[in-house]
Amino acid sequence: MPKKSTAPFVVRWRNDVLNDPRVTKNGALSAMALTIYARVLDGKDCHPSAAQCAKKLRVGESTIERGWRELKELGWLEIRQTPESVRGAEGAVKVFRWPEKLASQAATPVAKATPEAEAKAKAEGWASLADYHAYCRKAGIDPEF
Repeated sequence: MPKKSTAPFVVRWRNDVLNDPRVTKNGALSAMALTIYARVLDGKDCHPSAAQCAKKLRVGESTIERGWRELKELGWLEIRQTPESVRGAEGAVKVFRWPEKLASQAATPVAKATPEAEAKAKAEGWASLADYHAYCRKAGIDPEF
């Protein structure tokens, strides 16, 4: 049985993206840029703009934007738009994903959800409680609710 990785969440995500043979140079660069801005332990609070990422990696904004599109299409990234009045100069929230999790999520049995837990998941920005629990399993962390 393979040993479970003890690397932080963002490091595991970055490594898995870079090991995906479908990811091009633009996708890899864009993923690397995102890992600079996300909280390393859980991948949250990641909302840099394309301009910020491009400046940090010394590439054009269009390179970052193409990479984000690619990562979204491959299932590695979700981009949640937020109103400009809320985010100010920051970009939309970037949520790290694993493609196989997205495909298997519907078939994964989840404990019966309480209305309180569902509400907490929605308040935290998750599409559903099942989405949050699948994220926790993949990240190797215990769910808080």
